[in-house]
Amino acid sequence: MRPLHWAGLTAALAARGAVRAVDRLVARADLSLSIPPAGSFRVEFAPPQGHGRALVRVRRGQRQFREHLLAEQGQVCAFSGPAPERVLEAGHLYSYAQLGTHLRHGGLMLRRDIHRLFDDGMLSVSPSRLSVDVAPELARYPQYGRLHGQELHLRLRSEQVDWLAQHWQEHRATPM
Repeated sequence: MRPLHWAGLTAALAARGAVRAVDRLVARADLSLSIPPAGSFRVEFAPPQGHGRALVRVRRGQRQFREHLLAEQGQVCAFSGPAPERVLEAGHLYSYAQLGTHLRHGGLMLRRDIHRLFDDGMLSVSPSRLSVDVAPELARYPQYGRLHGQELHLRLRSEQVDWLAQHWQEHRATPM
C-alpha cells in the first residue's frame, strides 16, 4: 500500500469537479493528518468517542405489529427456520416509510440479518415458486447460498404473496 499524497488527491478531485468530496470526508470523520518524510500525508482514523443525543423518528405500533406476527407465525424466521425470539424482527413486506401503516398480514418474522438483506433486495421470494431467491453476490456466502431455492418456513396468505410479488418486481424482474 502506498502512502496517500493528499495534494495530488485534492487536485484530482478538483479537476473532476468534486472539491466538496474532500470537505465532506474531513467533516464526517475525525481524521488526524501527519506528514511523513516523503511529503505525502498519512491519514489515521480516530473516531469520536462517548455518546451523543439524537432525535429519531419512531414507528408507532411496531412492538404490537411484532407481537402479532410472533403470535401468528411463532419463533420462526420465514426464510431460515426456527430462531430465538431475541433475533427475530417483524419485517414489513412493503415500504412502511411510504405507507405509514401496519397491515395485519403485511409482514414476516425474519432474523435481523435476513431482514436487512430482504430490505436491500439481496434476498427475495420467487412469486411463481414461493421459494427463496438469493442474489448472486450474496450466494457466495454459504449461510445464505444454501437458502436459494428453499421453500419458506410458513404458509403464506394471499396478501403476503401479493406483497412478495411486488418486492420481486422491484428487485428481481428484468426491465423490458
